[in-house]
Amino acid sequence: MGGKTNRWRELRHRSISGGSPWRSTEGAEPLLVVEVAESSLRNDLDAKAALYAEAGVPEYWVLNLVDRELSVFRSSGEGAYRYYATYREGDRVAPEAGPDVTLELGDLFPAKDPS
Repeated sequence: MGGKTNRWRELRHRSISGGSPWRSTEGAEPLLVVEVAESSLRNDLDAKAALYAEAGVPEYWVLNLVDRELSVFRSSGEGAYRYYATYREGDRVAPEAGPDVTLELGDLFPAKDPS
């Protein structure tokens, strides 16, 4: 097996956030990983992005619940992502693996508190 696959197998058994081990279906490599961040934003944007890029995950999203933004990392290669963009409520985004599935950003966040 190639280096990418070996790295992925190593990562999937590693504890990413100090909690339970992260597991995936045997033999499957994700096309998209999504983290939902409220208090872990800096770690999700920096450390986890580097881990996922190194593992060869082609697309990584961080849903920022505090600022109601979506950070999108794409095109992993050589241990880093080559594309980064931030989307806000009202924007639409589609994963590269499913470009026909367009998501409205406002639909991804919890309803705003009316108070």
